[in-house]
Amino acid sequence: IKGKKVIVIDLDLRKRSLSVFAGQPKVGVTDFLNGRASDYKSLIVHNVGENPLDVLPVGTMPPNPAELLAEPALSKMLEELKKEYEYIFLDCPPVEIVTDADIIAPLADMTIFVIRAGLLERSMLPQIDKYYTDRKYNNISLLLNGTEGSGRYGYKYGYRYGYKYGYKSSYGYGDDKEEE
Repeated sequence: IKGKKVIVIDLDLRKRSLSVFAGQPKVGVTDFLNGRASDYKSLIVHNVGENPLDVLPVGTMPPNPAELLAEPALSKMLEELKKEYEYIFLDCPPVEIVTDADIIAPLADMTIFVIRAGLLERSMLPQIDKYYTDRKYNNISLLLNGTEGSGRYGYKYGYRYGYKYGYKSSYGYGDDKEEE
């Protein structure tokens, strides 16, 4: 968001994908939440990417991500960050795989489901619609990502959900930790 002060916080504590863009520092938000780091501001990586934004990486991979996200320190940190930043993005793991997104949801003003073309199973769409109807998440929006323009009207895309944590889920994933 050009000209605005933006921070992205990697709260996908199991995968740390976003932290890669910040150089995957060894110390981050988890170290603040578990008390090993006393000042989260010193953990922020500034001016990442072409359109400079700040990133608060995961840091140490925690053994108890859900418990850590439920710490009151997260809510307090976000309240403080609202005074400094115009936009705060919380990168979370996908819903329905782990409880983390449900823990974080009350802290967010808006929920953006990023749907990658060709990766979302069509059977998940009614579930997202149910989240909207039930108001499970605040101000739900969908963002379709990864489409290819064909020079014609519309886009070509399919559906398949490609996110794994390494254990068997209701979506039939195996025990490998491979990403799609």
